[in-house]
Amino acid sequence: MRSSAAFRLLAVVVAVGGLRACAFDQTHVPALPDDVLHFTPGGEPDTVGPAGCDATCGRAEPTPDDFGTADGPLTGTWARRVVQRTERDTREDGNYKDSSWTTYERVTVLQQGTKLRETTEVCAITMPLIDGAQSGFPARLIENLPVLLEEGEFLAWKTEGDVVGATYENPTPLVRLFGLSPAAANKEWEPCGSYFDDANPGPECPLALWPEIVDTDCDCHLGITLDMTVGAAATEQVYMVQRDVMTRTGTVESADRIAGTLTTYDNNAANLGSTQAMLKANPPSRVVEGASTFVMVRLGDDAGCGDVQGAGFDQ
Repeated sequence: MRSSAAFRLLAVVVAVGGLRACAFDQTHVPALPDDVLHFTPGGEPDTVGPAGCDATCGRAEPTPDDFGTADGPLTGTWARRVVQRTERDTREDGNYKDSSWTTYERVTVLQQGTKLRETTEVCAITMPLIDGAQSGFPARLIENLPVLLEEGEFLAWKTEGDVVGATYENPTPLVRLFGLSPAAANKEWEPCGSYFDDANPGPECPLALWPEIVDTDCDCHLGITLDMTVGAAATEQVYMVQRDVMTRTGTVESADRIAGTLTTYDNNAANLGSTQAMLKANPPSRVVEGASTFVMVRLGDDAGCGDVQGAGFDQ
């Protein structure tokens, strides 16, 4: 599990449903660094972005086949909180500090016996203050993250037919992509050298992924854009891509609550650029093994994203 991202993101977002991106031509990717990284040599942000960017995107939603009769007790609307425990060595001195992030999701569940269909939309992503830096996840990013669809045998009965006490696990590893099209889900991730150091450029990572890098949040910059605020300084932007491969394994504690752990098998990220030189570094980051968790609690069927963060996850 390796990552070179400066700022660890929440993974979300692709399994079956697919990922849509803004419609601009990436057939001929411009040469590195300035045209792709979207900052000028003077350090000022390029606010124009790639020519032909479609800034009128909307959230992509899957079009699944008919599921049939969903008569299981887990059928309904749920709130899910995912906490991925990560650490980052901001000073590259071997002193890793907590850089965990939390994702809040609205999940629509259909159940037939042990089979579930989960349709998931991301409602919010939060990250604590880290070494004086605050990561912000703009509304445009959240609003344009595609809806995720998973379907299959999620449950294993403890007592046949009794949902309470059943093991809950997503049927296949979940691939979550940010700033990448589905074609990047299974590609080899090239290791990075010192990506922003002109004197020591190292491999042009993730050059092998350039055809798959897309403008997920439709803001005219490739990848996804995070807001970074350090102390009283003006907010700057970081452009990055990320891919996580993970599984959730837990227990159905009641017909209204499911809880368990998250295991990340593959964790890759790379900064594409930023509007401030201090944000261009890629300090080491790592997943904290065995510490990531998820909790699902039932909501009313008419609940929306605004109800998710206030759900009783810790009750």
